[in-house]
Amino acid sequence: DGWSALMIACQENHVAIVEFLLQRGARVDHQTKTGWSALHKCALDGRLHLLKRLLEAGATVDIEQDDKRTPLMSAASNGNADIVKHLASQGADVNHAQEDGWSALMLACQKGSLETVDVLLEAGAKVDHQSKSGWSALFKAAWDGRLEICRSVVQAGAPIDLKDELQWTPLLGASHNGHKEVVQFLVENGADMEATEKEGWSALTFACQSGSFPTTEYLLGAGAEVNHQSRTGWSPLHKSAWDGSTDLVRLLIDSGAKVDIQEEAGYTPLHNACDNGHMAVAQLLLQENASVNRGSKKGVVALHIAAQNGHLEVVDVLLQRGAAVDASCKREAAALHFAAQNGHLDVVNLLLEHGATVDAACQPGFTPLLLACWRGQRSCVEALLQAGASTNPPKQMNGLSPCQLAADRGHPAVVEIMFKRGALLEAADEAGETAVQAAAHKGHLDVATVLAELGCSLCVQNKAGDTPLISAASEGHMDFVKFFLDKGVDASHKNKSGHTALSAALEFGHEDVVEALKQWGVAAPCEGVESGTPAEPTDVTAVPNGAWDGAWERLPDEHRTELPDSSDTSAKSSTKSTESGTESVPMWNRFVFEGEKVIGFGHDAVGDYAVAGTLDLATATCKWTKDYIGLPADATDKHELDGRLGVVAGGFRAGCVFLEGEGKVKGDKAVKFRLVSRQKMAANG
Repeated sequence: DGWSALMIACQENHVAIVEFLLQRGARVDHQTKTGWSALHKCALDGRLHLLKRLLEAGATVDIEQDDKRTPLMSAASNGNADIVKHLASQGADVNHAQEDGWSALMLACQKGSLETVDVLLEAGAKVDHQSKSGWSALFKAAWDGRLEICRSVVQAGAPIDLKDELQWTPLLGASHNGHKEVVQFLVENGADMEATEKEGWSALTFACQSGSFPTTEYLLGAGAEVNHQSRTGWSPLHKSAWDGSTDLVRLLIDSGAKVDIQEEAGYTPLHNACDNGHMAVAQLLLQENASVNRGSKKGVVALHIAAQNGHLEVVDVLLQRGAAVDASCKREAAALHFAAQNGHLDVVNLLLEHGATVDAACQPGFTPLLLACWRGQRSCVEALLQAGASTNPPKQMNGLSPCQLAADRGHPAVVEIMFKRGALLEAADEAGETAVQAAAHKGHLDVATVLAELGCSLCVQNKAGDTPLISAASEGHMDFVKFFLDKGVDASHKNKSGHTALSAALEFGHEDVVEALKQWGVAAPCEGVESGTPAEPTDVTAVPNGAWDGAWERLPDEHRTELPDSSDTSAKSSTKSTESGTESVPMWNRFVFEGEKVIGFGHDAVGDYAVAGTLDLATATCKWTKDYIGLPADATDKHELDGRLGVVAGGFRAGCVFLEGEGKVKGDKAVKFRLVSRQKMAANG
C-alpha cells in the first residue's frame, strides 16, 4: 500500500524513531498509493509535536492526497483545532477544497468541532464556499443540528438562504431532520420559511416528514403556510396522514389545514391515511368532516384504496361513516374488485355483508370473481361463489371464461373449485379457445392434469382447428407434448391449414419436440412445410373484429421489422435471444377489436392493466393506453402506445394479427414492441 517506515513511526508515535529516520534521510514527503503522507497522518491523529518536526524537516504544508485533501483538512475533519491553527500559521490554505468541493470549514462542521470552526473562521475561511453539490458550512451544520456552529458561521457572515444544486436551504435541511432549535435560530435570523427545494417541498412539509412535533409547531406559530403544496400537490397534511402522525394531523387541522385538499392526481389526506392503514388518522380526518366519498381524478375513493391493501379496520370505519360500498372509479371497478384481486378475504366478506354487488363488471368486463380467478385468489373465489357469484358470467372480452383465466395464469386449485361449483370447463370463447388450450399454450401442466382428471377433453379444437397438442408443440412445451401423447391424443391431427403438431414444432425449431413426435411414430409434416419457412407480410384489409391474445416482445431501439418470419422463435413468450437483441418477457395481453374501438387487458412486469384505444383501418394503425390496475394511490404509471397493424401471411401463424410499435411512459419514449396473436383472423371470421 506504499506506507514508509517514517509513516509507520508517526502512526505509532515513536518520536525517537521518527528523529532517527529523518536524520538518516527518510523522504518526508513520501506518499502512499492513495497520496497519504506522514504529515497527513500526524494531522489526523493530532500529534502536534511530530507534525512540527516534519515541517522543520521540509514537509510540504499543503501536500495533497489523491482526492486533493490536505493535512489541514485531515486535521479539521477530526476536530484537531491546535493542528489546524499551527498549519494555518505555517501558510496552509484554509480555503483549499478537496475533489468533491468540500472545504476544511465544512469538514469541521461535519465533525461538530466548534473550536476548530472558530480557528478556521479567524484564519479567514470563506463562509459562503459551496461544494460541487452546493452544500455550504451552514447547510451541513444545520442538517446535523449543530446550533452553536450555526451561530458562529452566521455571525461570520454566512448567507442564511444559500441554496445547493437541488435548491435546498439550511432551513430546509434543519426542518428535514427535525432540529427545532436550529430551525428557530435560522428563522429568527431571516431565513425564508416559504423557500422550497426543486420538488416544491417547504420547511413545514419537511418538518412533518421528520415527525418532529416541536419543529412543526414552531413553524406554524411563526407563520408558515399550512396549506402549501409541492409541485405534485402534496401538502403537510398529505405527508402527515401518509405517515400516520396523528398528533401532527391534529396540529395541522387546528392550524387551518384543509382536510380535503387534493394533490395533482386528486388524492386527499384521507386517501393517504387509508393507503397505509392508519385507522386513527382516518378516524380523525372523518371526524373533521373529510369527504368519505371524494374521488381522485380517476374516481378512486378511500374505500378502494383501503380494500386494495387489505386494511380491514379502515374499511370498516369508512363503511360506518357512509362510504358507498359500490362506488366505482372511472374503470367501473368497486372496492370488491380491488379486494378480490388482491386476495383480502376478510375485506371481501365485510364488503359482501354491507351489500356489495357480487357480479358487478368493471372495464374491460371483469367481475370480482374473474379477477380473483385470474390472480389465483382461491379463498376469495370460494367466498364470492358462496355469495352467489356467477360461475359462467355474461360473455365478456369475446367470451373469456373464469376457467380460461385461471388456466392461463396457472391456478389449478381455482380451476378445480370452479368446476365443483358448476363452471363449464370446456366453455369456449369466440375463437373456440378453452381452458385446456390456454394451459397448453402457457405450459401449465399442473392445470392440464387437473382438467384431464375432471374429465375435460384434451382433443378439443379451436376455430383454426388447433388442438392443445398443436399449441403445446408450437410453443416447445416438451413435458406437455409427452403428457398429451401418454393420454392418447391424436398426434397426426391436422388443423384447417394442414399443420400438425410436428409441423408446428419443426417450423419454430423445437428440435426436442420434433424428435419426440417422430419417435412416437408421427408422420412427416404436410407438404410444403419446412423448418424456417418465411411468413410474408400483408396489410390488414378488414377490421380484425375479435379477441387476440399474445405476448409482448421488447425490441432494441434500432430494430424495425416487416411482418415476422414464421420461423422466428423469438415470438415465444419464454424466449430470450441475445444474438438478435430481441428479448421476450412474460407479458401477456388480450385485445378485443370492435370496429374502430380497442379494449383489453393484460399483465406485464409492472402489473395488471386495462387497455382502451382506437383503430384506424385506413392507415392500419391503432393507438391505445395501458392503465395499470391496483397500483398505490400515488402511482400514475400509464403507457401510451402507437401500433402498426398487420396479418401474418404464411406458415403456422398465417392469419395471426401482428402489432408493432412504440410504447411511451408518461410521454417519454420507453420501448419498441411486437406482438403476434395466438388466434387467427380466418378462424375468427
